[in-house]
Amino acid sequence: MQFSLLALSLSALVSKAFAATSNNGVEPAKLYVNSTAPQVFGAGVFAKHEGAGIDYLFLAQDSDVLVWDGEQIYTNKIGYSQYFNLDSNYVQLTVAGKNSEPISFVDIDDKNYLTVGGKLDGFYACKNTNDPYKYSTDSYELMYYPNGGQDEANCLAVNVYRSQ
Repeated sequence: MQFSLLALSLSALVSKAFAATSNNGVEPAKLYVNSTAPQVFGAGVFAKHEGAGIDYLFLAQDSDVLVWDGEQIYTNKIGYSQYFNLDSNYVQLTVAGKNSEPISFVDIDDKNYLTVGGKLDGFYACKNTNDPYKYSTDSYELMYYPNGGQDEANCLAVNVYRSQ
């Protein structure tokens, strides 16, 4: 009996070690926002279709499950990869490609906060952003304004963090 218990325990440890090393550093990433604004504090980030191969990111009660591979945030949920990108202040998932700029300077710091060029600042939850399908008239959209210039009447400062 003791041998069976030992073999079972050893098998479980080997399986866990194999699973930890076989994911090649790829981890699930659910994104949420932290803010002093109570209307968006703790909201999850999820993608909504806005164009061919492009999803803009919005806030909701929970988050989509994305992937963090140590270099990029992306998803494969629709049969092809879409990568986290910043384009003209819009935060999006796009098929633009893994090595497209400016994706390479988006990172997750040691406290699990999303940074751009090493900075936490610049992310906002905004309404009425003129997104193609006008989702932002009812939902907060995640936007990025690195040098300010956001519409202060419609935007709330947020930090984005990863939860596994």
